[in-house]
Amino acid sequence: MVTGDLRLVGVSPLTPAWSFRLRKAALAIRYVPSAAAMHSHNYDLRQSYKRHFGEGKADAWIFRDGELNTSFLRYCVLPFGMEVLRDLGWALSTGSLDAAVHSVPLRFMQKWGRWAGLRAGQQA
Repeated sequence: MVTGDLRLVGVSPLTPAWSFRLRKAALAIRYVPSAAAMHSHNYDLRQSYKRHFGEGKADAWIFRDGELNTSFLRYCVLPFGMEVLRDLGWALSTGSLDAAVHSVPLRFMQKWGRWAGLRAGQQA
């Protein structure tokens, strides 16, 4: 059990990957009402690629026993389509032309980076 002040900088313990690892190790995730959390997604396309490259490398290690379907269709194409559709729905509901225009390039860079990171992680 971890007690005291635990700071995870640059890491979110609530991501599916972290949750998976903690549950696999028979550890629990506890909610602490007084905990502070900060989060940002203000990335340009290059930064977004780099972030998702790291996510892909992490997926390769975390799910190294084959627990994740890493086919190109399931890992990239379907999530890309679902996220673009969700983004466009939000853009239409809020009247945000900017969000509609930027969704496809952003999601493409994210999925391309994640796929490249996954492949690099699997080869490491």
